[in-house]
Amino acid sequence: MRALQATALDLSALEAAAPELPVLLESTPAIASAEPTTYNVYTYNPRVVVSADGDVVMPIPVNAVPLETFELSDAIVKFGVERCYIVRAISIVDGDSIESEASSPTCVEFRDTFSPAAPRNLAAVGSVGAVSLIWEPNSEADLAGYLVLRGESPDGTLEPLMTVPLTETNYRDTAGTTGVTYIYAVVAADGAAPPNISELSNRVTESPQ
Repeated sequence: MRALQATALDLSALEAAAPELPVLLESTPAIASAEPTTYNVYTYNPRVVVSADGDVVMPIPVNAVPLETFELSDAIVKFGVERCYIVRAISIVDGDSIESEASSPTCVEFRDTFSPAAPRNLAAVGSVGAVSLIWEPNSEADLAGYLVLRGESPDGTLEPLMTVPLTETNYRDTAGTTGVTYIYAVVAADGAAPPNISELSNRVTESPQ
């Protein structure tokens, strides 16, 4: 029986054919790591604003300094006017500020929901066939006027005696019945649509004579 003879393989050819491994070099990133992101908020205007010299006017952020939080209070408010906003993220790269593309615009129409103060110091005086009322004026800039309310029961509902607000701070009620005691109050109304109505003034009772 013949013995098997092992054959030695020559690996020199394989070693010569093996690709050389690349030499790893020290490198620095082309862009330095960005600092934490901040934000600018702008009012949205779909039109490009151009100056008299033909230069494009760059928008100014609503915020005085870049925001680090996700909220902003805008002090410029016009009731009944829609105002739209966009947000751009800011990254600081190698000392330069880079803004992102704008977010989708968000629009809001501000509505006046602030009621006037209740009229003060309502007083009533009864006379023949009438009750005269007087009160102190309100100071709100958007005040439209006053509504006088009347009822017959201290615990009942007071109903307005007019639909259009009075601009004066006095009223003479001649629609009552002689000898009947009425309860009166006054509310203030502003010029919003729909109007905001104040709380009731102090109540007074009086009857026409």
